[in-house]
Amino acid sequence: GCDQVQVLAPPPVNGLPRLLPPDIAWSYRVGHSKVDQPPPVESGMRLVVANVDTPAALGLPRLPPMSPPQEEDARLAMLEGAQATPSRVLKTMVTATEVEIHTHGVFSPELSDASLLMLAPEQDGQYALTARQVRAHRLFGAPLVFLAACGAARTAPFPHESFSLPVAFLDAGAGRHGGHPGQRGPLLQRRARADPRGRIPQRGPA
Repeated sequence: GCDQVQVLAPPPVNGLPRLLPPDIAWSYRVGHSKVDQPPPVESGMRLVVANVDTPAALGLPRLPPMSPPQEEDARLAMLEGAQATPSRVLKTMVTATEVEIHTHGVFSPELSDASLLMLAPEQDGQYALTARQVRAHRLFGAPLVFLAACGAARTAPFPHESFSLPVAFLDAGAGRHGGHPGQRGPLLQRRARADPRGRIPQRGPA
């Protein structure tokens, strides 16, 4: 069989999980144009968001803590605890070539049409990073993005377009995107690049 399968599907099917069996390496193909070749991830900054202090009032269970890398990495920028606010994450990932976010992903129609990421609260109490916020920024580093957040790839139930966090990252300029429900990304598991089964969408011609 094929090493990888790319699925062309109209909304609202596009974005649904478990469309194909789990033993097939597959991804949705989204977008209307071909992006330029992204720069090598080894040449720029790697942003890792982890150990996030989400608002206590939400009652979210704390994710297992991530240990720092054993070897010093001059490319690594960590946002942890109370520092992992939506504004800091957005500002830092604009120039990153690799982005890895470990936090809760939830769907709340009161806050966003698609899934959102739960981060540390700003001074004004804002704690959610939404797909529309991501789409409004330009990711100049064309980063490889990993969302280690359950539910982060849920698609908005629009009949005319597929709108989700993965699509928003691609619209903002991400070179590639992956989701890993096991909370493992490049910092802990470099095998993610060799296993495309967690990759959600890929940009390409419609």
